[in-house]
Amino acid sequence: MTRIAVLSLSVFLVSACGDAEAPGDSSRCGDRRVGGFEECDDGNSIASDSCTTECKKSACGDGILRGDLSPGTVGFESCDDGNDFNEDACLAQCRVAVCGDSVVRTDIAEGEEGYEACDDGNDDDLDGCTAACQLIGCGDGELQPQLGEVCDDGNESDTDDCTNRCQLAGCGDGSIWEGNEDCDDGNRDHFDSCLNTCLSARCGDDAHRLDLIEGTEGFEACDDGNLVDDDGCLSSCTEARCGDGIFRRDLNPVDANYEECDDGNDSDDDDCSTTCVSLGCGNGLVNEGEACDDGNLEDADACHNDCTAAVCGDGVLRRDLELGEEGFEACDDANEDAGDDCTNGCIIARCGDGVLRMNIEVGAEGYEACDDGNEVDDDACLIACSIAVCGDGVLRAGLEEGVEGFEVCDDGNEVDNDACRNACVAAACGDSVIRMDIAQGAEGFEACDDGNESDADACRNTCISAVCGDGVQRGDIAEGNDGFEACDDGNASNRDACVRGCLVAACGDGFVQRVEEVCDDGNTDDGDACDGDCQGPAPQFCEAPDGGGSEAHGYQWQADSCNIGPRYNWVGMGRAATVANLRDDSIHGPFPLGFTFTFYGEQVTQFWLTSNGTMHFAAPRGSHCCSGQAMPSASFTSLGIAAFWTDINIGGGSMKHLTVGAEGQRQLVVERIGVEYGGNVPIRYQIVLSEGSNDITINIAEARAVTHSATIGIQHSNAENRALHAAFWARAQTPQLSEKAYRFVPW
Repeated sequence: MTRIAVLSLSVFLVSACGDAEAPGDSSRCGDRRVGGFEECDDGNSIASDSCTTECKKSACGDGILRGDLSPGTVGFESCDDGNDFNEDACLAQCRVAVCGDSVVRTDIAEGEEGYEACDDGNDDDLDGCTAACQLIGCGDGELQPQLGEVCDDGNESDTDDCTNRCQLAGCGDGSIWEGNEDCDDGNRDHFDSCLNTCLSARCGDDAHRLDLIEGTEGFEACDDGNLVDDDGCLSSCTEARCGDGIFRRDLNPVDANYEECDDGNDSDDDDCSTTCVSLGCGNGLVNEGEACDDGNLEDADACHNDCTAAVCGDGVLRRDLELGEEGFEACDDANEDAGDDCTNGCIIARCGDGVLRMNIEVGAEGYEACDDGNEVDDDACLIACSIAVCGDGVLRAGLEEGVEGFEVCDDGNEVDNDACRNACVAAACGDSVIRMDIAQGAEGFEACDDGNESDADACRNTCISAVCGDGVQRGDIAEGNDGFEACDDGNASNRDACVRGCLVAACGDGFVQRVEEVCDDGNTDDGDACDGDCQGPAPQFCEAPDGGGSEAHGYQWQADSCNIGPRYNWVGMGRAATVANLRDDSIHGPFPLGFTFTFYGEQVTQFWLTSNGTMHFAAPRGSHCCSGQAMPSASFTSLGIAAFWTDINIGGGSMKHLTVGAEGQRQLVVERIGVEYGGNVPIRYQIVLSEGSNDITINIAEARAVTHSATIGIQHSNAENRALHAAFWARAQTPQLSEKAYRFVPW
């Protein structure tokens, strides 16, 4: 305001003095001489330079825009509106106002170009004032979760999926969501014009409107949600009443408002009274001349529609009774012929009713050759009403053996080599006919039938082919011929008087006879491991730590470090079967062993495998996770072998099994490759079961349990002398095993 005062004073002085010069001063503005009241005098008429045409120094706020300076030069002005008001288009510093200059313009109305609601001098859109100098809020098109916005579509429409409150549209928010809601009244009242599902209320929607008074359009006296007119609420949402012309069917006679009829009129002179009670036959009241009146229009019940009582033979089939109830009718042909399709008792003629049908030709469906009225199929007349004969598949009873028609069996076929011969006598071992209907191993199977009583020939009296080891010495083959048996003691032991091949045990046969022989190396040479008379030297027993066990245990174990122990020999698995679906802690089997193997005196033919290093001859109860135990162990759930019992993971490994060798010398080889669970330490082993000797050999290519315990052993049961382990290592104490072999030998 000082500038304005000085300017006014100058004008006043000039006006007062006119063109007169100040005393002692002859200068004038524009003569290039500064004198008197002049602040400057550049001698030109340009007002927009540093000296105005009034010889005043140019200054911001004088209302004159300087044009002689470049941007950045001291004193440069981009505007000059001659005031010191900072909130208009030109700041007090003579700079053009812009959004972001920290000054809020107040000279522009909202909606006009350049309007600023705020100006915080930065371009942060999240601090309350955007870079466009607008306040943030619902409807600005920017989602502001910190302000409680779930959505912000930047429009003013309240009918789309984002409301003007910046919340997702939903039923009950008071705004009708276009395309999704019929209505939305914003309340939880389900019984007004807008349901809680935001569907418009209508008759039949199962919501009884309570917001209207009777007589108002849309009023509902009831609403049961269906379009059925014969219940308590009509499809027009009015309550059913007697006289509305609609017969109610939802009530029982004892219920209030029950209707026997409803003809919709006010007359009592017709069949339906004004109280909806039926008049005449059918009204439920037995009137004069009526045998009955059940009040319905059903002609097939106990009371006909003419109010006469139903009886068998009246030609009307009753349908109101269940089979077995008194008066039940399966048919009613209104005649007295008992031999046709409907008996005189109104029962459909059938085989077994005791009445021989006479109206059907031989061979036609329903023909009866006999009918004895019973359901016994094993007498002279079958249940099918045909005469019993051998081969009809029904075994006759009631006849003694020797009487004509007597049958021991009757399988209804013409096959003579099954359980029942064609003469209806039972097949039996020794009848010279080999049965072909039973699988090997099943009761009654016949491998042969020579019809004689000799048990020492090729066919045993049990109709099983004679084989070495069946306990019966054949007498029909001369020595030197194939199949000759010098003995047959019926066991697989090679340590008694009769050895493999049904040969009499002798020194040099390779089998040690415990009483007579000390050793037997398979020859009669002296000077080797066993003398020619099989009396010495005695074989060495593997002592700890290279072996162990006892006769009480039933087995001895030998390590490859013992001089008579096994030797590591990894078996090739080229034709082996690979176990499918191998996974951590899994059980697989049963698999066929390929021969009979004796384990703790039990003969086994199949086996199971677990992923954790065990093999079993009965189904195991669990996968034996997750560490080996000293044997005997209750954790080892079924008889079997612990090849390397620990926690074994897949680790890209596999499980295979293979049976090799000729009969009598076969071997089952099981191979497992994996890693210790958690430690990824490689584990590779094989189990080898040998036919005849019943030895168990375990080859370990590499194995170690770093974080678990591990066991190598065998177990029949959790009893002291029914289990034996060659090794048990506590957790983290297993040495690194490499190309090791262990063997378990029956004692």
